[in-house]
Formats: sequence, C-alpha cells, structure tokens
Amino acid sequence: MTQPDTEGKQRLIHSSLLQIPQPIRFLAAGALSQLIFLTGYTTSLHHLESQLSASSVYAIISLLYIPVGHAITCLFVFGWPNPYLRSLLSTVPIGLSTMALGTVSTGLFFSIGFDEKMDDFLINNFGALYWGDKEGEAHLDGRYSSIVVMIITSIWSYVATMAVMGEAPKNKDEEVELTKMKTRKTKKE
Repeated sequence: MTQPDTEGKQRLIHSSLLQIPQPIRFLAAGALSQLIFLTGYTTSLHHLESQLSASSVYAIISLLYIPVGHAITCLFVFGWPNPYLRSLLSTVPIGLSTMALGTVSTGLFFSIGFDEKMDDFLINNFGALYWGDKEGEAHLDGRYSSIVVMIITSIWSYVATMAVMGEAPKNKDEEVELTKMKTRKTKKE
C-alpha cells in the first residue's frame, strides 16, 4: 500500500501522470518493464547460453529484476511507498511466483522446441509476412517463447499486484459500501 503525500495525492515520478487512469499507467509501466526485462534476458541468454540453460538464465534475471520492476510500478502506477522496504518485501512473493511460472514455462517451451515450431509455422503459413531467415536460423534466442512467457507472467503479475498494492477501502463505511455493491452485483447475476 502506498501512502499519499501531505496533499493526499500519490507520489508518482511526475504529477501529470495523475491525469492518466491507473489501469493505463499500469499497462504502460508494464510494457516499459517488460521491454527492459526482455532486453536483459535476451542479452544474458546470448552471453550465457553455453554455461546455463534458458530457464536458469530466466530465473537469475527475474530474481535480479524484482526491485527494478517494483520501482517502475511504484513510480508510474501506485506512487512511491512510505516505507519503501516494506512495500518491496510485500511484492517479493509476487516476483518469486512470477519467476517460478516464467522459469517453468521457459523450460517447457525450450524442451518442446517451441521457437523452431513457431518459426516453421510462420514460414509455412505466412511466408510473405515472415521476417526471419527463410534459409533456417541456427538459433532463435527464445524469440517466440519469450513473448508467450511475457504474456503469461504479465497477466499473473497484474492480478497479484492489484491484489497487494491496489487501493483498499479507507475506512469502515467505505468497506461496508463495497461489500453492499458486491452483494447487489451477485444478486443481479
């Protein structure tokens, strides 16, 4: 949970971001975060592929990236928390579970040859639109599996982060009203 500043506003990297709805900020911050993460992962995989498996590289980069991703989310979405360390520690389980999900998915995709199968599929079905090497690439560096893993882990991260860092009711009356709204919605269904 983030604490508002003395004026009651979230402390984002710039006050103009408050004009943008929180879900849009979350999407933009997620895209930036994933771009940075995938750049680090792909670069690391390229340099460490002879020493470590793709899933091991993913796990290491994910672990190192937890504080970076948290800081980006705080600065652009929820506001800078006070105290920061408590907020970071509250999101570590999200990062670890996302890392586990991504590591298992990456290992699975590499073991079934997902990138090669996707490459063949694109060549055979969309040859005119295909941007890869039609003569056959020796190594695809997890191009397609990274995208699928990114989608899977992004959905999980969004749901878990909103549950942990999203705004909770501020007082008992607001909590009662929220419960009443949920009850009315359930009765309508």
